[in-house]
Amino acid sequence: MVKLNRPHPRDEGHLIPKAASGPKKSSPPPPQPTTPLVNLFDFGRHATIAGSIGALLAITAAISRNWASVTFAATGIALLALYVFSQWLKTRAFLQATVDELRVRKITTMHVVKGADVVRVKYMFNGRSPDFQLVTTGGKVYVATSLMDRGHSVLFDWLSREAPQATLDARSEMLRDSLVNEGLIRGPRTA
Repeated sequence: MVKLNRPHPRDEGHLIPKAASGPKKSSPPPPQPTTPLVNLFDFGRHATIAGSIGALLAITAAISRNWASVTFAATGIALLALYVFSQWLKTRAFLQATVDELRVRKITTMHVVKGADVVRVKYMFNGRSPDFQLVTTGGKVYVATSLMDRGHSVLFDWLSREAPQATLDARSEMLRDSLVNEGLIRGPRTA
């Protein structure tokens, strides 16, 4: 092996630039899209794993030809089908923020929320990332922001523009403040 005698870039006076320090964004963030957000939930992986386990149970039951193992396999496959169905329901989540309304769907029902109707925002922890419940004058609407690409920033940007009167609980305020500090949304509107 031949080793080339090349000087290191630092030895020649060339410096490798470091990342600039300071505020991440000096200009306000771009306006949020009015198209529906992309659902990031990976249904295919869950369905593939459950299908593989179901196939293994079916093959085991077919080989053994024992009534107890067939019953066990049928019960296991039914439970796996129920699991796959529950995971499929997560793919139904929908979020779209337009100029004056927020369109939300969790499973089957599409809710349209006007900014003036939002009274309170409640933080709902779901294991990895929070979702939110909007308390409106007409009832409660669950917003699955953790399943959406940029769901948190779109929701809080819409709330700051269209529902500044809404009260946020402590954890919702902390998340909104961290989104503002990172430059992902504009700060709350002041009167």
